[in-house]
Amino acid sequence: MSGPTIELDIKRLYLPGVVLHAPCPRCSKVATRDFATDYLYYPTTNEPFFTSFVCEKCGDDGNGEAFDVRVILEFCLRTDEPKEEI
Repeated sequence: MSGPTIELDIKRLYLPGVVLHAPCPRCSKVATRDFATDYLYYPTTNEPFFTSFVCEKCGDDGNGEAFDVRVILEFCLRTDEPKEEI
């Protein structure tokens, strides 16, 4: 699915129920972002962009180490009408 790139004109986009996982490029431990409590910052649709994940294992200060992951946000809007069988 792809379509035109659309700037949503939203500073913060929360997505309850959406959780992404990505392996840390340094140690391979899987990092997680829960978009019910975290958000995408000025997102666009149908065009790849980078968002940060934090590896809790890496980092010298005990706060973890951030790394970027390329993601794409796609929306689907459809009617909820039953399909007619021919």
